[in-house]
Amino acid sequence: DLEELLVETCKALSSLTRQMSIGATLDEKKLGVRSVNISAVTHERALATVVFSNGIVENRLIPAKPSLTLGDLHVISAELTRATAGRKIHAINRIASPTFEGLKPDTRAFAATAWKGVKAICKSMTGGKVVTEGAQHLFAQPEFQRDMAALGDVISALASEEMVHEVLEEPKEGGTSVKIGQENARSILQGLAIISSRFYAGTDEVGAIAIAGPTRMRYSDTIPLVETAAKALSEALSRMTR
Repeated sequence: DLEELLVETCKALSSLTRQMSIGATLDEKKLGVRSVNISAVTHERALATVVFSNGIVENRLIPAKPSLTLGDLHVISAELTRATAGRKIHAINRIASPTFEGLKPDTRAFAATAWKGVKAICKSMTGGKVVTEGAQHLFAQPEFQRDMAALGDVISALASEEMVHEVLEEPKEGGTSVKIGQENARSILQGLAIISSRFYAGTDEVGAIAIAGPTRMRYSDTIPLVETAAKALSEALSRMTR
């Protein structure tokens, strides 16, 4: 069972590092995009429709300009489909916007807006299980004892699925992310260092595991432990799926 394996790995990692550990799984990890269509709804709104590989259809209204023609929307739909079709949704969340070369400036600006809408739809489909272990280790750190209320807010944030998936979105495939202090995008997390690494079942990305602790942590010890935990999860999951 993936959830049980992740819980036990997070417990072990937290115990070894004496820091808070975080794990998250991707939901619908094999889900891909089949097509994207942009259609006019009103003069100031367009409808972005994404069809996924399992047949699910998701829609989102996005701002549009009255000057856009049906021909413009058709071209943008084709460009967005070309950029996303066949890709896994968690991969789409990390790729750059197409350049939309050859489009008029107004049309190109709307195409960039439509791309953000498509990514938002894909991101909404990726939320999975979140596990946290060892929050008590943060309370023991002297820099956090000075403001227990703020620390409580940090721990609550790290229990939020949306926040955790945003934090763990950072490491690229095959890599480890180290974010120290203000390198964390969210201000509430800027008192922390967060080290995260992805894990896989075969070649399929399944989730990520991380350590959150004070910025003075011993990185030379902690980074290899996070990477080892991710590798162990990958090996166990790969064996389970053979």
